[in-house]
Amino acid sequence: MFKNYLPRGFFVNDYIVIKDEYKRLNEINNPNFNPAVTAILERELSEKIDKPDSSYAKVIDFNPNSIKYEVYTNKQALFVMSEASYPPGWKLYIDNKEQTNHYRTDHAIQSTIIPEGNHIVELKFEPDSYANDLKISYASVSIIYLIILSSLLFDNRRKLISLMNQNKK
Repeated sequence: MFKNYLPRGFFVNDYIVIKDEYKRLNEINNPNFNPAVTAILERELSEKIDKPDSSYAKVIDFNPNSIKYEVYTNKQALFVMSEASYPPGWKLYIDNKEQTNHYRTDHAIQSTIIPEGNHIVELKFEPDSYANDLKISYASVSIIYLIILSSLLFDNRRKLISLMNQNKK
């Protein structure tokens, strides 16, 4: 059984920025690279982070479209989440406030800066395209139902007029 795996969410001590994707992949494949200690980012962080002396992360809810963590750190730190980085789809919330600063980490996953203290971190898969496509689908179904309803009404009206004309004779 494989026991040397990282949890779904964890705090790292430090980070390095490697903008070139080939150099980034080379560093990830370096036997000395330890993703539990150092994160590799594509761009510089917007705020300063420190190595936490005390921290934890616990998954409190998980399904395919969202994951919720309860986290604590005694210093502002970088929290790495083992979920694929897909900015058009994943929305990040800290204490129910949407965050715009999340970072592609270790070439494929994502991370964010967590302020000191206890927090609830939630990732939700809510692509804007899905919401737009859902609205278009609802509109299309509504139009189809209106067409069916109007054709039924028109057909019944025609039959009613025909019956009324027969009764007059």
